[in-house]
Amino acid sequence: MVDHNAEAARDQSVHTNESPMPDSLFVPRSRLGKKMYGFFVEPLIGSKDPPWIDARGVAIGLIVGFGTPVGAHTAAVCLLRLAFRFNFIAALAFTWVCNPFNVAFLYYGYYHIGSTVLGRPAALDFHVFEKLILPIADKSHFWEALSEFTQLGEDLLLRWSVAAVLLAVIFGAIGYAVTYHIQKKRCKKAAKQMGIRYEKLVKLLETKSGTGR
Repeated sequence: MVDHNAEAARDQSVHTNESPMPDSLFVPRSRLGKKMYGFFVEPLIGSKDPPWIDARGVAIGLIVGFGTPVGAHTAAVCLLRLAFRFNFIAALAFTWVCNPFNVAFLYYGYYHIGSTVLGRPAALDFHVFEKLILPIADKSHFWEALSEFTQLGEDLLLRWSVAAVLLAVIFGAIGYAVTYHIQKKRCKKAAKQMGIRYEKLVKLLETKSGTGR
């Protein structure tokens, strides 16, 4: 006999403010570790969306982070949100794979990757390259940062673009696959604890968030 009251209570838990998925057992102890955990992990732990919505969020965050100029990340994520459903908070968090603190080192890596792919010699040393990049990182407004970025010149922009597309595709695909695997596993564990099938929990999550494949 099916206990309809128990099943209704389980369904209700998905529609409350409590996440149906279990929290991670590992929480870093260091201050930096806790900040990183709260920034990157908690948006996924607290998610009430189906696994693929979270996976899309991480993938889009990585694609934007690696594939668009620093300073344009938030605007790019907001524009993509108009066309796609994804975990918006996770996407914004993962754009920070490229940030004002690491942009000079990261983009210097872009410069070498682009040079290698295009078969062109990398003539700039890091200190010269850093002086070119830092004005972009110092800009707080989108159009100012974009304007500075376009001043790098055709050769540097071409090398940057080649590396950006390559890294965005690779890390976006990896981010989607890894996040989907983790979130699906957590959903299955939550469904088992709730005494319902995984498919049932996913349907409830879809209904609550208004999402679907």
